[in-house]
Amino acid sequence: MGLKQSCPEVNLDFKCQPGEGENEKVASQSFENSEERCKSLCRLNADCIGFDYTIDYTTKELEEREDACRLYRANTPRIGKGKHDRTYCYKLSKA
Repeated sequence: MGLKQSCPEVNLDFKCQPGEGENEKVASQSFENSEERCKSLCRLNADCIGFDYTIDYTTKELEEREDACRLYRANTPRIGKGKHDRTYCYKLSKA
């Protein structure tokens, strides 16, 4: 279940705040554990309207976190401090 690829929207702005996307609504995930890298993945996908990420990149077993960056289609984000200190970012409407 991937997202459609499109040309990057270079000037697309995002608003970010502590929180995470809706449970069970992850469209795609990756090991990317920075805002900029996760944002780039979202920009490259036409269906992505938001993402969450964590810089907490290891699991209890000290393995790299495969869901450090999670991309979302339409969802109802859970705003506020949650597990793994995630930050939720969403695309702002184009003017």
